[in-house]
Amino acid sequence: AVNMMAGTNEARIDQGANVIANGSVGVRAGNNQSINVLSGAAALRGQAGVGLGVVVNSVQGSTNAGIYNSAVTAYGNDVVLDANGNDIGGLMVASGTATKSGDLDSGLDLSMGIPASIADPMQFAAPDLSATQLRTHGVAVNADNRQNIATLGLGVASGGTAAASAMVGVNQIGGQTHAVIDGSTINQGNYGSSATSNDSSSSTAAGYAGQTPGQQEDVRAGSRQYAANWVASGSVGGTAALAGAASANGFDADTQAVIRNHSTVKS
Repeated sequence: AVNMMAGTNEARIDQGANVIANGSVGVRAGNNQSINVLSGAAALRGQAGVGLGVVVNSVQGSTNAGIYNSAVTAYGNDVVLDANGNDIGGLMVASGTATKSGDLDSGLDLSMGIPASIADPMQFAAPDLSATQLRTHGVAVNADNRQNIATLGLGVASGGTAAASAMVGVNQIGGQTHAVIDGSTINQGNYGSSATSNDSSSSTAAGYAGQTPGQQEDVRAGSRQYAANWVASGSVGGTAALAGAASANGFDADTQAVIRNHSTVKS
């Protein structure tokens, strides 16, 4: 079996756009890709089963969020406090840190016992690769990518029989995840004016100061990949089952958060 998954997810402000917001401006792109493959053999009632699975999985994606050759000003006047004084306004964006990184690590730690997904691979569920969230006010450029591949080789024999299965798996995971400000001016202009704000006291339009305390700029990219390979065998009623596997996993991820090409940024 050959499984190939690719695609492009992109969010952008481009072509000389001039964006001004009293609150926040978010340019956010996200991607979530997953492949699960089962290969095996079964033998029943005095029969012998032999299975060979050759599986090639490729997950490649491009996730890009960017501001290009444009002007964007967001004043960040969207702080909203709840009854306890906690800020619930602004934008929530992916932090780049896995929400359940501890669970991913413990799933590979056999000193804590055999994980359920290894004791019974049929119980496998794709891991939670989501990122924790953080709150920001102003301009946020955020790219977040999640990719997962799982392959399972299974041999089952029942009723005085024998079964053997072998799996060869090649997994390639990668692609690019970019958050970019390119050739742009961020938090420089005032509403209704082409003037540039040079200090916190300047004001060229009623109600809009040159800068506000909540005026932030956050450029962030995060990418998380996970590959798992299992081989399992089972026999019932005095029978035998054999399973073997060879696997190769390749990770090739390009993750960048950059401000470039003479961009001017203020926060």
